[in-house]
Amino acid sequence: MRMRERDLVQTGIGLGRYGSLSLAYVRETYRDSPLQQTLGLTQTINFGHTGTLNLTVTRTHTAADLPTPAQNSTSAYLIFVVPLSNRRAASLTGVGGSGAGAPSNQVIASLTQSPPVGPGSGYRLNLSTAGNYDADWRQQFHSADLELEAARNMGLNGQSATLSGAMTFIDGQLNTTRSVNGSFAEYAPADPAYVGHLLPSRHNAAPPLRDRKFADSSVERDGFELPVREHRAMAPSHGFAAASHREAALRG
Repeated sequence: MRMRERDLVQTGIGLGRYGSLSLAYVRETYRDSPLQQTLGLTQTINFGHTGTLNLTVTRTHTAADLPTPAQNSTSAYLIFVVPLSNRRAASLTGVGGSGAGAPSNQVIASLTQSPPVGPGSGYRLNLSTAGNYDADWRQQFHSADLELEAARNMGLNGQSATLSGAMTFIDGQLNTTRSVNGSFAEYAPADPAYVGHLLPSRHNAAPPLRDRKFADSSVERDGFELPVREHRAMAPSHGFAAASHREAALRG
């Protein structure tokens, strides 16, 4: 499917010790497929060191595309995540739904250890009551990464092995390099910056940016330094937030 345009409207409210509640509406148009609209409701409750419970229910409507009639589907995901250490966590997920495109009913148990930023190892193991599994092991070296994966899904088995690395030759020196997934950079502009489409007068304007209690936001400035395509505002820990976003796919 070749996307033409995606419209997103999202709102959320913090409920204190009862977690947060968010509602999202997505409208997607395609060049070669019918219009699709999705409404999603998510409830998240944090139990501190014990874990986090997340319930998401979505309803998707696909417009008619003759001779195919309009289709509706409902999906539900109940996830409980338990932190075991700084880089290790276990989760139990219940998945179900009805209608075209909805996931099959199953329970998935997962154990994950994220690899460190530098050398070290990480793994992921998923097992489901539907007979599916996904096992992944990653070893990071100073100048290369090795990843082994085996999976089974809907009766199909697959295995893969990936070795990645890079070298640079700059000013007569040969150096080995490796990518860092999930890295970040701090940005302190001298000129005004936009945070979630809100323009404070300066980086330390009141209220300070660090006090904006959004779980996810975006920073944008004019020019080529920070090309940003998507802007999202998630539900804050307390209070109310709303955001909208419109994105049009470029014609190729």
